Amino acid sequence: MIRFPFWFLLAVGLIAGPITPAAAQEAPLPNTTPAVRGVWLTNVASDALYSRENIQEAVGLCSELGFNSIFVVTWNDTYTTYPSALLESITGQGIHPDFAGRDPLRELIDAAHAKDIKVFAWFEFGFAATMNDTAGGVILQKNPHWASRDQEGRITEKNGFQWMNPFHPEVQDFIKELVLEVVRNYDIDGIQGDDRLPALPSNGGYDDLQ
Repeated sequence: MIRFPFWFLLAVGLIAGPITPAAAQEAPLPNTTPAVRGVWLTNVASDALYSRENIQEAVGLCSELGFNSIFVVTWNDTYTTYPSALLESITGQGIHPDFAGRDPLRELIDAAHAKDIKVFAWFEFGFAATMNDTAGGVILQKNPHWASRDQEGRITEKNGFQWMNPFHPEVQDFIKELVLEVVRNYDIDGIQGDDRLPALPSNGGYDDLQ
C-alpha cells in the first residue's frame, strides 16, 4: 500500500478544498475506453496465415464478428512468422519454412488496419525453444550453452516444452532484440508475451548461472 506523509495529504486538501456531500455523491465518469474483443491467430491447426487470401478472409470474418484486436503468433518453435534478420544470424533460418518468400505479419497488419483492427505481436513461446523436440531444435543445437538444465543435466522440459535458460544474458538479449526487431520494423499496436515470457519451470535452474 502506498503511504503519503501527512503534509502531502494536508497540501492536497488545501488545494482541492473540502469534499462536500454533493460532490461525494456524484456519479463516477463513464469508462470511455473501448472493450478489447480479441482473437488469436496461430500457425498451428489453422491455415489463416498460410496465404494472403486466407489472411484477408480471416480479417474480414473478425471484422464481421465485431473483433477489434488480433493477437498474431510471431515467435514459436524456434521460428518467426516474419523475415527476421536476427534469427537468421543465429540459426540460419530467418522465417518458418512454410512462409518462405512471404511476410505474413506485414500482410496481416495491412489487412487488419484497413478494417480498423489492432494487431498485437504474440511471442507465444517466450523462453521456450521447442515443443516435443528433446534436442531443443536448431537454436539449442547451434547454441547448447543457451539451454536450461534440469537436475540430471538434461535440457529442461515441462509440459512438452524444451527451454532456453532465461538467466543467461545472451538468451535475455536474444528475446529482447527479437521483440525490438518487430517493434522497430512493423506498425504494430502492442506486444503480448505468454506464460513462457517470463517464466522458468520449477525443474529448471540447475546450471552455473543460478
